[in-house]
Amino acid sequence: MNRRAVLSIVGVVAVLIVVVALTTFLRDDKAGPEAQIEGLQTFSGLTNTHVEGNVAYDHTPPAGGDHFAAWMDCGVYDTQVADELAVHNIEHGGIWIAYDPDALDDAQVAALADQVPDNGIMTPYAGLDAPVVVTSWERQVALDGVDDPRLRTFVDTYENNPIAPESGLVTCTGGVDAAEAAQIAQQYGL
Repeated sequence: MNRRAVLSIVGVVAVLIVVVALTTFLRDDKAGPEAQIEGLQTFSGLTNTHVEGNVAYDHTPPAGGDHFAAWMDCGVYDTQVADELAVHNIEHGGIWIAYDPDALDDAQVAALADQVPDNGIMTPYAGLDAPVVVTSWERQVALDGVDDPRLRTFVDTYENNPIAPESGLVTCTGGVDAAEAAQIAQQYGL
């Protein structure tokens, strides 16, 4: 075999090694944050059409799907809101922190409120299977409580969620405020 053929083979092998190494690195990098969140649930194929009525979501709280045309102003709410409002927020890449009001005392609710990101909402949600459930579009994790470290990891990973259909359109004002959210909840039978 001549020298040119050997160099060509060595070059091809070197390129293949680099490609395999980069592919492995990128795949591990993408899986990294999600792999760090034990119990993370992922959902796919969720629609995002604006509707004018109740939506029968497959799970509660929903991690996406059809929703109202209105969204909620970012912040902390002391009454349960219509899922269809909160889903619009997560469609924009926001974070929704829902808590079971029967599982947390006032001090824990206040501590949880301190952890809501700028583009997030926090609402009570009766009947949750966990004390706290944190949601972003197509991603959700049930937490053991207010001090569960997965909350910070989830927020750091999914705040301004790039997989949300309208990521980057987080509008924390101009939406529904607490009084309007209560009226909508009453209208839709919450």
